[in-house]
Parts: sequence; structure tokens; C-alpha cells
Amino acid sequence: RLFLVTRLQIELMDSPAEWIPAPLAGFGSDGLEGLIGILDNPSATEPSKVYAVQTLAMLGPLSKAAVPRLLKLVEGRKIAAGTAIGIRESLNQRENLILSDAAFSALGPIKSHADLVVPVLIDFLSDARDATKIGAARGLSNFGPAASGAVPALAKLTGPNNAINVRIAATNALGKIGAASTSTLDSLIAMLGEHELLAQTALEAIAGIGHG
Repeated sequence: RLFLVTRLQIELMDSPAEWIPAPLAGFGSDGLEGLIGILDNPSATEPSKVYAVQTLAMLGPLSKAAVPRLLKLVEGRKIAAGTAIGIRESLNQRENLILSDAAFSALGPIKSHADLVVPVLIDFLSDARDATKIGAARGLSNFGPAASGAVPALAKLTGPNNAINVRIAATNALGKIGAASTSTLDSLIAMLGEHELLAQTALEAIAGIGHG
């Protein structure tokens, strides 16, 4: 069993194929350690790490032991965002951003350590990159009422000065969390007359808040 886990881990690091993380997931705690080990291995490629993170997300709450490592990936991107970079470093950063987005996406489905995860995701709602804002909003939407502290920041992202994909992600998160101020509800109601997809998301969010 341990031999197979180790072999799959090595195969994923040497030749990042999408099908390898899934078998690792079937080995329970041993497989989970193998997936986390890929994230910690400096020799592992970025694609292999992304596949590992996606498999951790697929396992949901069973992957709660991986949350501290995923948070490090997310926090690492915050540090890198303020660093001056050259062309080569820019290409590396692009790969890391893909990994960061995967980590954002995994934190939500895992639904664990809300006391640690929610504040970090709230902080990233003010990031300059739209992809990061969207990832943070999607992550927060999975925590329901436990993410109520994010409502003010999410409400700001629903405004017309934001990209439509950011507005949709933030609006959806408000509905999933099920809480909003009166002024935010008024803003959501006003959105019903906007772009069709945005209006539909706002309608669903209003319904979610009404049931919250």
C-alpha cells in the first residue's frame, strides 16, 4: 500500500498526468499525505501541484489536514504580488497564480478551519487581480453564515465599477452566506435590471438572503 502511494506520488512529480491524483485519493490518510507531500516537494512541477490541489478539493472535508498548506500557497501569492519581476519571473508567476486559484477553489469545498480561512479570503477580496477576487469570493461562498464577516467587502465588489465576473462572484457569495445590509439588498434589487446573468445571480442572492 505504502509502496503504491509512493510510486504514484513519484509518477505525478515526474510526469504530471491528471489521472494520478485520483488513485491517490483512494488510499485514505496515506493518499492524503501523498497529495500534501507533492505540495511540499520543491521538485514537483506546478501542474502536478495543481492536480494535487484539485484532488484535495474533490475529497472535501476529508482534506482538512491540508488546509494549513493551502493557506501557505494563498499567502505566498500575496507576497509575490508586491514583488518587482522580470519576463522570466512573470511566466513563473503566471503558473503560480494558477496554483493559487486552485488553492482558493479547494478551501471552499473542504469547508474546514473557518476561523483561519475566512479572514484570509476576506483580505484577498481587496486584491488588485480580478481572478484573485473571484477565487476568494467563491471560496467564501462555501462557508455560509460562518463567512458573515465578509459581507461588507463582498457588497463593495457588487458595484458597477467592478468587472462583471467579479460582481457575479461577489453577488453569488452574498446569497450563499445569507446575510446583507439593507443598502446591499437595495443594490441587489437595482441589479435586476442589468445584464441577464448578473440579474439572475442577484435574484438568487436575494432569495438566499431572505432564507438566511
